[in-house]
Amino acid sequence: MQQSCWQVLGIEPTGDEALIRARYAAKLKQTNPEDNPDGFKVLRSAYETALQEARWRAAYASDSDDDDARYDDEDSEDRPDGTARIEARVAPVPFAPLPEPAPAHSAPLAHASLEPEPFDGIPAAEAPAPPDELIAAHRAACLALQSALAAHANTWALMAAFDLVIKSPAMQRIEVYTDTESWLIELLHQERPASALLLDPAITFFGWNDSDFLHARDGGASIIDLRTSIALEQDTASFLARLRDRRHEFHAAYQETATRRHERGLFTRLASLPRLRLVRRFLDYVDQKMPYAHHWLDADAVAWWHARRRRFAAPAMLGRWAVWGAFIALCIALYAALAPRTAPDGTSKMQPVLLQGFVRQLCIDAAIAPPPREAANAASHCQTALRNTPQSLLLKSYYGVNLARQKDYAGAMARFDEVLAISPLDPFALYGRGLMRLRALSSVEQSLGAQDLGDALALDPTIGALFASFGLAPGAVYTPSAAPPAFPFRPIPAHDQPRGPANPVGQSVFDEAYAYFNVTPAAGNVLLECLARSSGVFEQCRIVSESPARLGLGEVAIRIAANARFTPALLNGAPIDNVPESLRLSFILSDTPPK
Repeated sequence: MQQSCWQVLGIEPTGDEALIRARYAAKLKQTNPEDNPDGFKVLRSAYETALQEARWRAAYASDSDDDDARYDDEDSEDRPDGTARIEARVAPVPFAPLPEPAPAHSAPLAHASLEPEPFDGIPAAEAPAPPDELIAAHRAACLALQSALAAHANTWALMAAFDLVIKSPAMQRIEVYTDTESWLIELLHQERPASALLLDPAITFFGWNDSDFLHARDGGASIIDLRTSIALEQDTASFLARLRDRRHEFHAAYQETATRRHERGLFTRLASLPRLRLVRRFLDYVDQKMPYAHHWLDADAVAWWHARRRRFAAPAMLGRWAVWGAFIALCIALYAALAPRTAPDGTSKMQPVLLQGFVRQLCIDAAIAPPPREAANAASHCQTALRNTPQSLLLKSYYGVNLARQKDYAGAMARFDEVLAISPLDPFALYGRGLMRLRALSSVEQSLGAQDLGDALALDPTIGALFASFGLAPGAVYTPSAAPPAFPFRPIPAHDQPRGPANPVGQSVFDEAYAYFNVTPAAGNVLLECLARSSGVFEQCRIVSESPARLGLGEVAIRIAANARFTPALLNGAPIDNVPESLRLSFILSDTPPK
């Protein structure tokens, strides 16, 4: 059951704004927005609602005191109590039966009658009938509410009149309650849009919901539909107001579709054809998002534009395909004519912009199973690919393998060190560096190489077999280390307020990261350790773990993290720089990019 604002704050209904603020501050200390965002939203909503109700209580109480004083001055003898004051407010309205509003739907609702009906079979002592004056006061309150709606009274007057109706003592009788509910449903439909302010209070009080159709109470469900309809009308009115501004994107399209056809000459219609694409986008937007806006458009003008759209759609599409086909053929012809495949020294000269993915795959394939004729050019393929994506850890790893095959051990070791600087626990780079150290003349380097091989095997027992398939294997058998190496986390500086949530900038950051590294999207998880700078960006990210390995997800995650923005951590209100943060990114295969 949903709690009221007063129950959430833990106080009784009051008009004291200072008490409300103090209670909100006390509750806020128990509700952390980061740990419990839903609870914080409920608390904030309750706080704002309580302030509004407190201000309404103060304003309405002031109006009530002024009215009481005026009535006491005019006729103090006839109004000795509060009931007399209620009668004085509705005195101009005759105590007649409730009016019967015109029904808003094809099926008329039952007429609401507030005349009490006897309870058959129930003793009078158990169900005493309410006094006639209570029924009369309730009828007068209903008439006052109807008059306020018809006069388009202000918000406070409408809420006060509605409050008198639902809190009337006569509402304790079931027949008065049901008759008032039916009458109010018809009244809300008849007095739209002035009744929009009362829809939510009425729905809450009577408990109307969409399932009323299943219980032969279609009136409550019709109020739900009425609220939705009024909300759509208000959104449409706001949209049309923005359209009338010349700066709006669709202003010209709105003018084209809202102007009657007979008011425009043939030359004017022909001159507007260049706007066909804009009008098409505008009509598609209206159909999908603002269907009510069609009432403000000219039907003949819209039909004319739809006819033009169908007439020019097929030729325009064929023309676009022809242009694109000619452009692609021209690019291929220029590449074939101007770009030589090899340079005089035999190195590859393939165009990296057009064949970036192809060259990248050549680098990887040369490391895995290169034909003999490609062995000399294997490293050059990796070097060419790295010019386009210098941050690719995957390419650096395979580049190191190709250099090791060409017995360039120093160059291979440099590539593996570059990978380990970003991913210290990468078993591929650890094992490769260990092999290069074993080939050194220094006994210290050989000892470090043996340690690297053991650590790599502890992280991935299959890494030795993988390097053996490359034709790179140590001369002896090495066993895994007793325990996998630990990640060298950086120390965390003192701070009393953590950073805010990190959100990527832009909608296409994920697709751009995949495309930059030519990585095929795959499901997996990556754990990063980055430095949160006081400027609100992540820098110097390192890969703690990556699963599955050697698919390029780690480098994609680093590029995504570099694009994120956040509020830095604070110490005594001042931003803290270089705070190590752990970021976990989950990659899920779906139709929409991960968030």
